[in-house]
Amino acid sequence: MADILKTQNGIGDIFFREPKKMVLNEEIVEVTNLVANERLVIEYQSIRYGKLMKNYSICSVASYALEYNDCPVEAIERAKERGHKMVWINASATVLHNGPRSTTPHILVELGMKVYFQGHIYEIVKAPNDNLDLKLLK
Repeated sequence: MADILKTQNGIGDIFFREPKKMVLNEEIVEVTNLVANERLVIEYQSIRYGKLMKNYSICSVASYALEYNDCPVEAIERAKERGHKMVWINASATVLHNGPRSTTPHILVELGMKVYFQGHIYEIVKAPNDNLDLKLLK
């Protein structure tokens, strides 16, 4: 898999990740591999300003537990008991400033894109309030 530099803008480098082929319900589909806490960006059309981008990150119960030194197995069991989602996409906050900053690479995603994340195939779908969600396919 290669990350292909698509563009550079104020949030940093935007990459298009080359998808790989996988079998889904006896059909070959192109799937993009994502890793926990990876920064995502989606393009959208603004009425006044043309094409703009929104920033997101992809997370899971297990990756969150590991990040904060908790047991991922216990965290998953607790989340299942409480009916919580196992994976999600967070909208990232935006900060305006004029000083130097580190630019984090972002992966360009689109609605309807199929992604491979932590052993499962999901589809990126629209959620209320300009959010994104993951729909489990396999």
